[in-house]
Amino acid sequence: MTDHIDTLIDIVTAQTVDSTASRALYALVDRLQPEAACLLIWDDKLARYIVGDTWIDATASHQPANFRRRALRLAQSAHNDNSDNARCSEPDILYHPLNESEHHIGAVLALGVDQIPNDPAYDQMARVTARALYTISRLE
Repeated sequence: MTDHIDTLIDIVTAQTVDSTASRALYALVDRLQPEAACLLIWDDKLARYIVGDTWIDATASHQPANFRRRALRLAQSAHNDNSDNARCSEPDILYHPLNESEHHIGAVLALGVDQIPNDPAYDQMARVTARALYTISRLE
């Protein structure tokens, strides 16, 4: 439990959007155990995602640049369908939108995850990530 609380504190106290995204992604990856994952930030002005951070398992065969392009494409398609609910948009692909105060902040896209996690710690981590990204992006 202490590790979980320390991780939440690390996410909330990060000083930039990039460091918040990085800390949050690694915490979410620890809960999801995917092949690869990307934390994407929603850009309101451009009406599209930008990559906040990427994680690829050392044993996976994904090339980072190809994975980032694929993650952006898959997340944009999932966002266009519904940016409110977490779901497996394709087999083994989890799309989890991050929303706070009626604003779409970003999303986590994970490969190798075939169902939405039924884990209160994961849910809390996702909510804290959305809130921290919302707050730090407004401050920056």
